[in-house]
Amino acid sequence: MKTNEFAGALKAFSELATAPQAAELRAAASFFEAGKVETLAARVKKLQPAYGAPALLKDALQAILSGFKFSGATKQATAMTPVIQFLSVGADLLTIDEFISRITAPPPLPVSRKKTKPPEVADQVLAEALADDLKQSILDKLEFGEVVKRLKIAKQVNTPTLALTARLFLGNEKQYDGRKDAIDDILKRQRADAREHARGQALKRIGV
Repeated sequence: MKTNEFAGALKAFSELATAPQAAELRAAASFFEAGKVETLAARVKKLQPAYGAPALLKDALQAILSGFKFSGATKQATAMTPVIQFLSVGADLLTIDEFISRITAPPPLPVSRKKTKPPEVADQVLAEALADDLKQSILDKLEFGEVVKRLKIAKQVNTPTLALTARLFLGNEKQYDGRKDAIDDILKRQRADAREHARGQALKRIGV
């Protein structure tokens, strides 16, 4: 049964109903008559749950369904079933206008399930340990390089911790925007200290 056919049936049956039920049947008829002509099942699938169909409307439609069944109009009765099932949910609390307003409301926006990643913070203990490792190994190129390799692995040392490590090692308060700048400054210090140490050793050898 199509929505326009169902609307026509509701108007016809409203002539036999009491005044309050007739008003609700006519309102329901106007709803099914409006919009795209489609099957009742297709229309019901588009509706939002209202949890509280008007009691008079439910009773009237149930009576119509029974009439179809007893008269052998099984096709029409089957077509009405999705409507009856939709109306059977919840208590009878709404007026016909409230009910139609709710079932035709826009669907709620989907709730985002994406987890917000918490902001990264510096690990003070780790930064102090790494800065100490850098200071202890600054004249040993291989050992110093191993510490720097660890600093480059973001999963082991996050960016705030790397920046804090650089400040502790270099003794400055520089704010680093990225990882590369911090690593570059650390390597510059190591090269500068290595050159200064080599110069000192050379001067010792020549007795200066």
